[in-house]
Amino acid sequence: MARGRLKKGDIDIDTILMLSYQYYQQDAGDDKKRRAQMDLIDGKIIARNNFSYDRSQKAWIQTGREVKFVFLVKSDPISYKREDTVKIHRFPVTFLLRDISMGMESAFRWRTGSLRMPKFNKKGMTKQQRIKIANGNINNGIQMQFFFELEAVLARWGLLFGRNRTNRLPRFTNPQLIPFFDKHALICVEECLMPIFTNPKGKAAIGKIFSY
Repeated sequence: MARGRLKKGDIDIDTILMLSYQYYQQDAGDDKKRRAQMDLIDGKIIARNNFSYDRSQKAWIQTGREVKFVFLVKSDPISYKREDTVKIHRFPVTFLLRDISMGMESAFRWRTGSLRMPKFNKKGMTKQQRIKIANGNINNGIQMQFFFELEAVLARWGLLFGRNRTNRLPRFTNPQLIPFFDKHALICVEECLMPIFTNPKGKAAIGKIFSY
């Protein structure tokens, strides 16, 4: 799907949040809320564009066509069997918002993880070789579950920030092709974006730590 500028009528944050909650509760779903509470340590805003503090209004306001937030989310996963040996995982999460004054009804796009191309295991690799690849992907900020479950789906729905690195839809990892928030994006929405939307006079500075 070709991506242009975000526009009125594009899918909003609240729609995906509701779809996410429904997906987490399905028999075939994966409760990312539970995983987030088990695995995630904290997150913070590390960059923002077109979102500045207006001293005359004493509030944070949008200063350009689209607002971009880049978060850094840290985790120490225990909710699944790991192949890597990286103690703390750190992944960027990018949100592009059309109109921050619309809050949860703003059209948006997002990506969890970096834009770097992942490396994959090959047949016949040793355990140590597989660990090296897993560690390398994590250290490069590549979130593999997002790549396998969501990237092509978000591209199809016009929700993906940045290019689609995949070449097929996830018929096995996300057979219903449902767009839902992964655990890293979920904490950014619930614990940072929603408070910003409801309290524009509150803190939204780079480096502010948030967690469940």
